[in-house]
Amino acid sequence: MFIRDRPIEAWGKALHDPDRTARTPGQGREGHRVLPFQIRPYGTRRRGTESLAGVTTGPGTTLPGSGKPPVRKVTAPPLGSADAPNPSLPSPRWKRLKAPGLLVLLSIIFAEFFTGSTSVWSLADPINDLGLLGFYGAGVLLIREVARRWGNGWGSILLLGLAYGIAEEGIALKTMVDPARSAVPLVGPFSRILGINTVWAVSLDLFHAVYSIGLPILLVDLTEPQTRQRDFLGTTGMVVALIVLSVSTLVGYLRYDPGYFEGYPTLALLLITMGLCVVLARGMPGSLLYPRTTGATGKPWRFFALGAGIAAGWGAVYTVGSHLFPFPLALVGGELLFGGLALSLVVRWMGQVNNGAQKSFLALGLLAWALPWGLVLVFVGGDYPLLLFLVGTFALLVHLARRYLRDPR
Repeated sequence: MFIRDRPIEAWGKALHDPDRTARTPGQGREGHRVLPFQIRPYGTRRRGTESLAGVTTGPGTTLPGSGKPPVRKVTAPPLGSADAPNPSLPSPRWKRLKAPGLLVLLSIIFAEFFTGSTSVWSLADPINDLGLLGFYGAGVLLIREVARRWGNGWGSILLLGLAYGIAEEGIALKTMVDPARSAVPLVGPFSRILGINTVWAVSLDLFHAVYSIGLPILLVDLTEPQTRQRDFLGTTGMVVALIVLSVSTLVGYLRYDPGYFEGYPTLALLLITMGLCVVLARGMPGSLLYPRTTGATGKPWRFFALGAGIAAGWGAVYTVGSHLFPFPLALVGGELLFGGLALSLVVRWMGQVNNGAQKSFLALGLLAWALPWGLVLVFVGGDYPLLLFLVGTFALLVHLARRYLRDPR
């Protein structure tokens, strides 16, 4: 690279020499020839009268055209050093939007497309698209930013995910409270307590906390690790996301199942529970779900089996278990106990550093059910565009697993 026909290798003490005014132009201290201007390499610091690049030309060294090479070559500082480029500096717009866009897309894919709740064909409806972005887009972005600013770790993310699940399924779509909703008969009418379909409500709330919120955040952190400490939204953006989510919830409440009213006590119970989740998330100690060991103690295959077991266990509770064991409180307690045990194993086996492979295999196990079920939706249900999302998602998961097996950092 040449600046005004002079190479970077010839950068020298041009502007920080206190005696430069006493010498002729182009003549440095003790006969050193210097450039009549100064350029600082990206990320280097200004230190009084020191050479910014640490490069001078010795006696007799000349600029290009003299036939003599420069004294020393300037190289960029290594990443992670004090003088390394700051990742928070502005980057091209498409790069800044890549990670937030992937986060929103994964949340919609996991919660809606893979479950069959929404057909990929429905993307042709702009009203439906606005609804998906209003719920999942605003929800996952807001929770990711709030949890990051609070600094309380994965515990606050999961608790805020529970609050999000209540807002969407309990208040907006009313599937937690209306016994006539299509998915609820799977768990039977016996589970209604205080006007809430308890088994379905708890199962669906845990599903949203993991698949709509937690898992997309985890995969974006693995895919774009340089954005882990970067804000996706500013303060204004967070306020806008909160307003969009609130408006979407209100519109959903008025639009979906308008003929059913759960009653003020049940609605108040949902709002109180949602607020309690937010309060607990704010006060959650950051060390509660932080791994106890420096290195991972569990092999990646353990996390794959654990993730697949979590998904299978939750699915079995609200489908098969509710018909074979019609005791709602016992089912809900067993479901929460099972989830807590699985979470404790993740914390116990997951190390603090070099755990990329473990996280990748955990995500792969949590989504293992989506491949056979997605193929059923494609070839039996006729949702053919879903095949593209299946291939893309599992290609990403396999790529991450192979990448972090080679280099777990």
